[in-house]
Amino acid sequence: MRLVILDKSPRFELCSREKCKRIGRLIFRKIRGPQSLIQSLLLGLDDLRYEYIYNPKYDQIRKDDVVYVTGSMSALKFALELKREGKIKKLIAGPTLVVTPDEHGGIIKDKNIDIYLVPSAWTKDFYASFGDEELNRKLQICPTGVSLPDKLSKKRDSFCLIYNKISDTEILENVTQYLKKVNIPVQMLTYGKYKKKNYFSSLKKASFMIYFSEIESQGIALLEAWAHDIPTLVWNNDRYTFAKIHKTVSGPISAPYLTDACGVFFKKNDIKEKFEYVIGNLNTFHPRLFVEHNFTNKICAQNFLDIITK
Repeated sequence: MRLVILDKSPRFELCSREKCKRIGRLIFRKIRGPQSLIQSLLLGLDDLRYEYIYNPKYDQIRKDDVVYVTGSMSALKFALELKREGKIKKLIAGPTLVVTPDEHGGIIKDKNIDIYLVPSAWTKDFYASFGDEELNRKLQICPTGVSLPDKLSKKRDSFCLIYNKISDTEILENVTQYLKKVNIPVQMLTYGKYKKKNYFSSLKKASFMIYFSEIESQGIALLEAWAHDIPTLVWNNDRYTFAKIHKTVSGPISAPYLTDACGVFFKKNDIKEKFEYVIGNLNTFHPRLFVEHNFTNKICAQNFLDIITK
């Protein structure tokens, strides 16, 4: 079996929306979920010394290939054509293609997709709630890995890094005011407004992190923090409603992979209690070890291979 990985269509596209986005990311050096996923998978496969071909030309794809598509709807449409015509052996897709199974005309329900990957248990349950039995049989949980930094600073600055992905200024103000009251310096990063190198630089120095997000399919930024051995307080609102489709999900949806080794959840009414617990027990958390055992690029790439070779 030869693995072909596509995150763009082999067909020439002069000025597609996807191509414009790709160029924009290169110019502004912004890395989003789909790019993190691809980087992790390629690094993991290299660690495993597993052969693959990445974004080949059309004439390089063979009939016995297993094709994996992520992050590109045009690549998925291209691969579906190949599968329908019997020009590839197997088609794997996901997770960064649609938010709901009904988007793009329900393309991910196409019978020619053999496996559809999702990054966490709650996303699998969410997709399953749409009631398509054939799609449900294809769903497999396959999270993305992260790289472990080679060296960690033994001496950290005593400041709290706040990672913000919400627009609720009230809860942010309450938390920052509380930290000011207890004399903890704060550095804040806002999603979409920082460079990855700046985030990693902050992770090397911070003592702990407070993470604000309404919902995460996986939470790669959290895994990156844990890889830097940063204990994390994660705000969890328990519920999120997809307004366009009037569907609500609930549970630990702001950090699907948070464990006691990595930190704690908090709500608006218990920040003081949870903050004091984390500060008083900083040395008892071992987030890097959790990532090392569960979420390295190599481990997640092996999980990917186990799924697609069944």
